[in-house]
Amino acid sequence: MKYRWSHNEDISLPEYIRRLAPMVSEPCSSMWDFEGDMLMSDFRILNEAGMRLTNLVSMLDDTEPKLKIVEGGGGDVEKES
Repeated sequence: MKYRWSHNEDISLPEYIRRLAPMVSEPCSSMWDFEGDMLMSDFRILNEAGMRLTNLVSMLDDTEPKLKIVEGGGGDVEKES
């Protein structure tokens, strides 16, 4: 399965994680070096990583099968969960 990285690029999940990892680890490392202060460039990169994680979770949620739950009693009613 491929996941959207940019408007014209779909990549595998392992590649997505490889690209995302430095976007999180490098700003956190420099924040550690600066005793809690963060450079604006690192702030931008970390925000982009957060948006990419949100998008990835959304894509993963969209690929999960929708299960139907059948409730008993009276007439059977199907609900999507």
